[in-house]
Amino acid sequence: EYKYLNGDFNTLPLQENFYSFVTLNNVLEHTPDIEKTISRAVDILAPGGICYIFQNAYPSLIFVLDEPHYKDAGLMVLPNDVAIQLLAKKQNQENLRYVVTRWPEYNELRMLFEKYDLEYEWIDEGFPFRPNRILTPEEVPDFQKRILDKMENTFGPHMNEEERKCVYDTLDAYFLDIKKELHHCPE
Repeated sequence: EYKYLNGDFNTLPLQENFYSFVTLNNVLEHTPDIEKTISRAVDILAPGGICYIFQNAYPSLIFVLDEPHYKDAGLMVLPNDVAIQLLAKKQNQENLRYVVTRWPEYNELRMLFEKYDLEYEWIDEGFPFRPNRILTPEEVPDFQKRILDKMENTFGPHMNEEERKCVYDTLDAYFLDIKKELHHCPE
């Protein structure tokens, strides 16, 4: 028997230690408190039950190029307030909100899964739009240019100098982190 409930998962009247299967499918980026949401899922799970969490996590390069909610480049690495400002200007709306609270990081999820004694694995299904390989250091500048070009085409006419500086500084930091990680990856 299936029952659909609408509301804040953390405050819904759900019985603890009861459900044999709990799934959180790409919702953690929308919650104000990722740990509280995972903890709640564990609390309502029956002994021996399955908690299935499927989550795209920051900093997936392909989703920085093409953010899954708005299909605009760069939004998932920008500070939330800047992402909202740029979307609002682009769409000529005043009361717009970015539907993402914060993208969870892989390391953060790993620590939470371990804290709540959840088995986990990272899976790349090899979707056609997501290459099933590690980016080489030589490819990083091309991806950075593609993302910056796409952002300039989309948001450039709407950005003030402060926003533009934030965009470039944020993306520079993001790609510096990628270069550092790639430097530590085995050949």
